[in-house]
Amino acid sequence: MKIQLIFAPSLFTMSREMLGENTWPPLGILSLAAYLRQHLTGITLSIVDGCRIGHEATLRAVDDFAP
Repeated sequence: MKIQLIFAPSLFTMSREMLGENTWPPLGILSLAAYLRQHLTGITLSIVDGCRIGHEATLRAVDDFAP
């Protein structure tokens, strides 16, 4: 089973510093990923931090992984 967790980029044009995303990683989906890895076997897990890579790169990451 392929699971992809995505921290979606903001639709606003604020900088990452203004949103605070430059300081903190997406802890919610990272915690969920840790739980899934611990409790499920046979999964392929991908985490995408869309706030760091932007809209286009996020869409490419989803297409490439094909969850």
